[in-house]
Amino acid sequence: MTDPQQRTNAELFAQFATALKELRARDVLRTNNPPAGDYAEWLAHRALGGVLAPPAEKSFDITMEDATRVQVKARTVSPKVKPGQLETSVFRSWDFEQAVFVQFAEADYSIVRAAMVPVEQIKLIARWADHVNGWRVSMKPALMAASGSVDLTEALRTAALLTTADIERQERPRDVQEEVAEDSAGKFIVTTPDGESAPLPKRHAVLALVRALSEELSCANLQGLLSRATFVRVDGELTGDALWDAMSSQLDLDGDKRKLWFVDSPIHEDGSTWVLAANVWGRRAEARMDKLVQAGSGLVTVRRADDEQDD
Repeated sequence: MTDPQQRTNAELFAQFATALKELRARDVLRTNNPPAGDYAEWLAHRALGGVLAPPAEKSFDITMEDATRVQVKARTVSPKVKPGQLETSVFRSWDFEQAVFVQFAEADYSIVRAAMVPVEQIKLIARWADHVNGWRVSMKPALMAASGSVDLTEALRTAALLTTADIERQERPRDVQEEVAEDSAGKFIVTTPDGESAPLPKRHAVLALVRALSEELSCANLQGLLSRATFVRVDGELTGDALWDAMSSQLDLDGDKRKLWFVDSPIHEDGSTWVLAANVWGRRAEARMDKLVQAGSGLVTVRRADDEQDD
């Protein structure tokens, strides 16, 4: 590899632009902003799972499988941390449950330290600043090790080592792995005013509940029970490719993400179309289904299919 000191400024910027282009192609970077923020979100998403929020969402960046909303903050630091390097971008709301703080080495963007901290702990040390209309927070050791925090340093370092081929190997069998996991965990029978369903995998059981409840509850209310990142609205009553085109444009999604949404099962309401995510109904799916059933006040029920087999 050529010594960077022997390269002209034009050559270095060309190399930098080429690297950014490839990182965007890999979905590591999602905006044209300096890369630390996008890279931290990508790493946290790889470590935590769930769904990345669209770039326009300002309150949180990731929705985890259990509906926990996570905001991600990143800073680059020198070997001897300088004053101000640990100061994050301002918090303008507390509309999330956890925040992931990532410190990158300024020399090569390797992970120095990362931690996930409950919002209650962040509020304790946040300082309001009128001139920026937000709360200032510093990634000091006391915050990174606050009560309830989780050290994510090694998890993010592992994610940073993934190549495109590694990611493809992980993602290709995901649907099959989810089906196997669902089969081993049992399927669910959903009862609605239209009758009783066949045994359904988790994600299809959630979809059946949402579709049934949308007849009585507004989709906005249902979104409040789920999350803005897992039940989304687009303008117009759309279907098929037109719906996906609108979703991908509005949410900044790539074409290969279509399989992660129930695009073929939209819900239309008052000139809008609502679509449910298909890939986040993991270990906490039953808790979400219980919330939906409670909101329906007897309109719907759900039970495990293997409960009947045990009888």
